[in-house]
Amino acid sequence: MLSYILNLRPEQLIAERSGGGPDFEALVIVDDCALSGVRFRQFLGKIDDAKVIFCPLFAPAELCRAIEDAEPRVEACISAENLYDFAPERLGEGYSQWCAAQRERRGSYGYWDGIPEHIAFSWCEPQTKYWNTETERYEASWNLVPPQLCLKQRCSAGNPELADEGGLDGLTLVADGPGPLRVADRVLWTQIDSAIAVARMPEDAARTTPCFRLEGTAADMWRCVLEHGTLEGAESALLLRYDVEPVTLRHDLAAFVSDLENNGVLTRR
Repeated sequence: MLSYILNLRPEQLIAERSGGGPDFEALVIVDDCALSGVRFRQFLGKIDDAKVIFCPLFAPAELCRAIEDAEPRVEACISAENLYDFAPERLGEGYSQWCAAQRERRGSYGYWDGIPEHIAFSWCEPQTKYWNTETERYEASWNLVPPQLCLKQRCSAGNPELADEGGLDGLTLVADGPGPLRVADRVLWTQIDSAIAVARMPEDAARTTPCFRLEGTAADMWRCVLEHGTLEGAESALLLRYDVEPVTLRHDLAAFVSDLENNGVLTRR
C-alpha cells in the first residue's frame, strides 16, 4: 500500500537475499492474487531457487494445478481462497475452441486460460485484459472499483486523499433511479461532461455488445427516465425543458426507450 503512495517501482520492493544456508528448504512466494500466472512466471525467471512454494491469497484452483504441472521447481501452489471460473458455463459448447484460441494467443505468457470471478482489494484492483476481436490484440479491461474504495485508483488519479464524493476529472459513476424503468443488469453507464456513455457487458466473452454515447436531447431523456422511472414522469420533466408539442415528445421518448430496451440497456421491473 505504501508503494502506491510513494510511487515505488516493483524492483525497489524486492530485497536482495543471501544464500539459503544448510536449513533452507524452499522459497515461499506470497501474492494477493493470481489470475493467469504471468507475474509469477516473470518472477520465477529472476530467481534460481531449486524449490519454490507459491501462495496467492486468491487464485483459480485450475491455475494452481497448471503451475504445479508446468514448473518442476514449484513444490506446491496453494491459494487461501479459490476463484470460480465462469468460462465453461458462459462459453458452453464453444469452450474448447475458445481455450485453444486463447492458448495460441498467449503462447508462453501465462499458465492458464479462464474467466475468473472479479476480485478487488482496498489496496488495488488487479489489472485484467481481454482480447479485442476488432483490433486483434489484448487490451486493458475497465476498472470497476471507484477511487474512494481503492488506494491504487486514488493514487493513479494523483490524489491519495480523494474524497468520497469525488471523481476523476469530472468522470463519476451514477446510481440507478427508482424504477420501474431501470438500467438492466450488466450495464455500466457514466456521465462524461454533458454526455452519457452506456455499455452492456456481454455474458459470452466471444461476443460483442453495443455501446452508446448519448448527447443533447438523448442524454436529457436518459437522465429523466432514470430519475423518474416512468415514461409519464420523464415526459413531464422534459416538457419543462423543451418547447415541443407533448404528442411529439411522447412519441420520441417512447421510441428512445424502446430502442434501449431492445438492446438490453433498459428494463422494466
